[in-house]
Amino acid sequence: MQLLSILKKLPALACALALAACGGGSSGDAGPTSGNSNVGAPSSVIGKTLVYTVKRNDGSANTISVGKNITYTFIDSKTIYGEGKVNIESTSWDYAISGNVAKVNIYSKYGYANDVLTFTSPTSGTYRSDTGLITGTKGWHEGTFTVSDYTGGSSGTGTGTGTGTGTDGSQGTTGRIAVWTSRSNVSNIDVQIDNASAGTLTGYFRSTPSCGDSGTVTKTLSPGTHVVKATTTGGSWGPSNVTITAGSCLLFELK
Repeated sequence: MQLLSILKKLPALACALALAACGGGSSGDAGPTSGNSNVGAPSSVIGKTLVYTVKRNDGSANTISVGKNITYTFIDSKTIYGEGKVNIESTSWDYAISGNVAKVNIYSKYGYANDVLTFTSPTSGTYRSDTGLITGTKGWHEGTFTVSDYTGGSSGTGTGTGTGTGTDGSQGTTGRIAVWTSRSNVSNIDVQIDNASAGTLTGYFRSTPSCGDSGTVTKTLSPGTHVVKATTTGGSWGPSNVTITAGSCLLFELK
């Protein structure tokens, strides 16, 4: 795993925080400046899904790109799901608020990050994430965010994306799925479809591939609903329900 690319995986990783109300692990010594208490931030993010939309970054090729979304769901005081229900390998995290300003801090064996969230409504606002790795590399990204109640339950359906494209040479009696990832910080992702091994992703794509491209896990399937799961060291995706259409290929990204 390339440590530098953890910036793509963790928008918040650190451990110093102490404010008015906490919703996760341990607390530190300093808090954000108090804002407009009429807006307010939620007293806890456990059971909440936080979605960042990146508007600006430090310009590094290894920092998550402008326009990308980052999804985090806080299951309990130790467990965080990323997009597609990947289980983030965090050591600890904490959350605290002062008025309409909140801090989310997570830290792991890879490094840390500090997120400051400014709520402009009860469910949205702007954020900045400052990250650092054990190698000493630092970076940042900032933009807007939304927060909502998590409704995925213990198994959920995942949030991998897919679109049907083109036609196969199957005369419309079957369809295909091509599983891929744009995440450079993970490798050797084992993909299962309907609880059977479908193959292993050993690389990543900088842009959306085509069905059947080398580097994807592409399988021919019967039309209907199928279940996709994937695992790698330190994380997992799914299970996610996907719908296969006869004569088409579904491009399914592990985010």
